[in-house]
Amino acid sequence: MRKITILILVTLLALGSVLISCKQDPASPGDDPVKPAVTEYKITFDANGGEGTMASLVVKVGEKAVLSRGTFTKGEEQFTGWNTKADYTGDIYTDEDSFTPESDLTLYAQWVPANTFAVEEGGVLKKGTGFKAYKLPLKLAFPKYIGDVEVKSIIDRPDYSSGEFRLDSVKEIALPDSMTKLGKYAFVYSNFSKVTLPDALEEISIDAFYCCRRLSDVSFPDTLETICAGAFTGCCSLEEIELPSSLKSIGSSAFSQCYLLESVVIPESVTSIGTYAFSSCERLTEMVIPSSITIVPTHLFYCCSNLETVEFKGQITEIGTCGFFSCASLKTLVLTGDVTSIGASAFQGCSSLPSLTFTATTPPTLVNWNAFDKTEFPIYVPAASVDTYKAAENWSTYADRIQAAP
Repeated sequence: MRKITILILVTLLALGSVLISCKQDPASPGDDPVKPAVTEYKITFDANGGEGTMASLVVKVGEKAVLSRGTFTKGEEQFTGWNTKADYTGDIYTDEDSFTPESDLTLYAQWVPANTFAVEEGGVLKKGTGFKAYKLPLKLAFPKYIGDVEVKSIIDRPDYSSGEFRLDSVKEIALPDSMTKLGKYAFVYSNFSKVTLPDALEEISIDAFYCCRRLSDVSFPDTLETICAGAFTGCCSLEEIELPSSLKSIGSSAFSQCYLLESVVIPESVTSIGTYAFSSCERLTEMVIPSSITIVPTHLFYCCSNLETVEFKGQITEIGTCGFFSCASLKTLVLTGDVTSIGASAFQGCSSLPSLTFTATTPPTLVNWNAFDKTEFPIYVPAASVDTYKAAENWSTYADRIQAAP
């Protein structure tokens, strides 16, 4: 019996020793060894049915990758850029694009039919003889090169009917960084919802994105200086835009009829805003206008029915016709400077405005008696000028509302 007891104890001690040894062995089954930290990502280029070879690109984590120029060929088809999926449903990148990868990545060459794109002298891109919009992928990178010619702009066209790239089935486009200008009527009536603008872009020409009704995602590069007349008229899916500090000019009707637009940030760099620039932006609620703007353009906020607050940082001298027409929700208007002229129907229908103050001792010219039609707010003027205002042409219509400024 004593021998059996000793044998059991020896067996238990041996088993315990094995268990301890297993726990301490770093290679034991079930252990999760520490993985080395990822320090770089690899970008591989796939010809996607084409021919040729391209060296992989290795980039350190957190650093920007600058893609090599595409050198693959596929018969007469045109190479336009890259996609993260072979069927062109992934993320798109233009030729020689730059971005910060977040993992290893394979980029597949994007091909379009022969002569889809052509180029004129000076790198002006236009439709080629083989252009057929219905044959383009849902996500389309525009080419940076046609042969050895670098693309610099998109061609101007004379009217809506001849707009260069009307893309009915394409849902997203990316434009190469070599482009500095988008021509007149470039993408009228297109159906894409997202556009990646070139990093070097300086000008968006007249009606470039006119009535692109599904466009909801656009970011403006820090090089942009001019948004021409009608550039985004009727882009009724845009909800928010932030304009870059490089911008100098916003053309007439540039964002007119952007019915869902709620927020616009206009930088101090802007020195010119055209007529109708934000007319019929029905969801717009507030706006700050930079100090260099001294004239409220004609129809600037025409029928912005939900606009509640507008601040002009500059000294305003003129208020154009229908400048605030039918801004029925307008409650706060910061307007400084000695106004000299007020256009017809300038404040007609501003029924929520609590008051309006004019600081000029000489009454501004009222172009028409209806400047304050369909409103009831008091009009405050300098105390010494109350009688002068009441007697002035067209001001007499509102004599009972003209009071000394408190």
